[in-house]
Amino acid sequence: MRAGFSVFNVFNQFNPRDVQNVQESSLFGDFFNDAWREYRGKLVFQF
Repeated sequence: MRAGFSVFNVFNQFNPRDVQNVQESSLFGDFFNDAWREYRGKLVFQF
């Protein structure tokens, strides 16, 4: 048996995934789609 656990963005920092790249937009150059804190667990049984 194997078990695992992982956490992404532990300290809840701003980690943008997208940027507005349309030059005509008033939001040009702004960042969006923040990566939130995420927990993952895994349990594997092998016979």
